[in-house]
Amino acid sequence: MATDQRTGARGTRGGGTDGLPAAVIEGLVAEPRRRALLGALIDHGGAVPVDDLAAQLAESAAPSRAERRVARTEIYQEHLPKLTATGVVGFDSVLGTVTYRGGDALAARLAALENDSKDK
Repeated sequence: MATDQRTGARGTRGGGTDGLPAAVIEGLVAEPRRRALLGALIDHGGAVPVDDLAAQLAESAAPSRAERRVARTEIYQEHLPKLTATGVVGFDSVLGTVTYRGGDALAARLAALENDSKDK
C-alpha cells in the first residue's frame, strides 16, 4: 500500500512535525548518514527517488553498483522506518520516492549541525 503524498505518517495534512520533542529531533539527527539523507531531501525540495538518495549517500564520488545497493538497503531498513514513524518524511512505495515533511524545527537543527561542522 502506498503512502498518500499529501499526508504525513500520522494522517495530518503536511506532516505537522514541528511539535516533535527535542529528544526525538536529536535522535533523528544523531546518525551522520541520516543527517545527509535529510539534508539531501531538504535541498531537493520535492519527491526524491530512493535510488538517487542511495547514490548520494554512497561513500565515494562515483559509487559502484554495490555501494549504491548497500546505501539503498540502509535507507530502507534503518532510516525510512524511523523517519516515516515520526512523520518526518513521506514515502511513496509505488513510485519509490521520499519527500521531506520535517518542518522548521528539524531543518533548523540540521542547519545548525552543518554550520558547526563547517566551523571545525
